[in-house]
Amino acid sequence: MKSNREEVRDMRTLRSGSEPPLRKFILRFDGGSSGNPGPSAFCYIVMDECENVLCIHSEYIGIGTNNFSEYMGFLKGLEYLVNFTDPSRCEIKVETDSELIVKQMSGEYSIRNSKLRKVANTVKDLLAKFRNYDVSHIPREENTADEFVRRVLTKWKRRKNVKDCG
Repeated sequence: MKSNREEVRDMRTLRSGSEPPLRKFILRFDGGSSGNPGPSAFCYIVMDECENVLCIHSEYIGIGTNNFSEYMGFLKGLEYLVNFTDPSRCEIKVETDSELIVKQMSGEYSIRNSKLRKVANTVKDLLAKFRNYDVSHIPREENTADEFVRRVLTKWKRRKNVKDCG
């Protein structure tokens, strides 16, 4: 039995005689921790292909490592796209300042930490739902998600009256 979404798509295809147009998105994400491990947060930004911002989400996630926070930003950004689009009709360009994640996603680096490996496998499963995807490295200065991560951690420190020892 087809879902309503599939039926609507099939009806559009029958009427127009062609598939609906392919949608293209950019996902930028970042994660960070104050200490490693320490208080952690992530941010993801979803944009259309012209870099118009469609969604920004940042969140404090408790005590964790920088790498785990980065992966959570990646995972949550993909979950957003999967829930609000038809990923089989979408191309996604993933941009991050984490060389580690880029190299782990390409298979160049292995993932030794079992907790990270579990999240990374979920990320790979979500990526496979998209028509096409590319995970690439960008300089930290171009990753606007970084600013939102810092804001969340600063708010958390103020609320907890925590002083940075670094």
